[in-house]
Amino acid sequence: MAFPVSGCPGGAFPLEARSARQRGCVGAFEAYQRRAISLHGVSGPAALAAAVGELRELEAEVSSAGMTAAERRSLTFTLSSVMINLASDAGSTEDLRAGVTWATRLLHEGEAPATLVAQAEYNRANGLAGIFAAEEASSREPGAADPAGPVYRLAHLDGLREPRMLYRRVGADLLAPLQTRGMALCNLGNLLDDSGRWVEAY
Repeated sequence: MAFPVSGCPGGAFPLEARSARQRGCVGAFEAYQRRAISLHGVSGPAALAAAVGELRELEAEVSSAGMTAAERRSLTFTLSSVMINLASDAGSTEDLRAGVTWATRLLHEGEAPATLVAQAEYNRANGLAGIFAAEEASSREPGAADPAGPVYRLAHLDGLREPRMLYRRVGADLLAPLQTRGMALCNLGNLLDDSGRWVEAY
């Protein structure tokens, strides 16, 4: 299943803690942010495995680092974005689930701003769709090059229901960044297209 726009394209990392940075309170936050973003886009099995391992270490460190709640939320979003992208490239359902868990954590925080909530929903949708794609790929015969199609999806109708719902919600959310809304609608169209729901997709 193709995702022409990733969960964290360049410039899509929200800096909710910008006001803290403007006051000069950067330190740990910017150091962690740079480390996480530097892992985005690596390729090759060994590099992917190393990057995923470092992301897990970063997530554990961030949870206990001396930062504001806003900084921790922003970093959690960034970590989930990078993890979901890398895990999608690697086809790792375990690492995709970790990225989904980190994004979902933001949805349960009552103090997260609406913009960040929408972006976390977008990440959760990407992660869940990635898990479905990885499971779909693993169901094929070894060596088969069958593209994503409606046959498997018709047999697993519930698998993409939540991602579609989340993409629709983010795409219609007037408080979400325009770029995120556009990517959500694009990914929704891809899911519908790959599932044989062409009229809805186009």
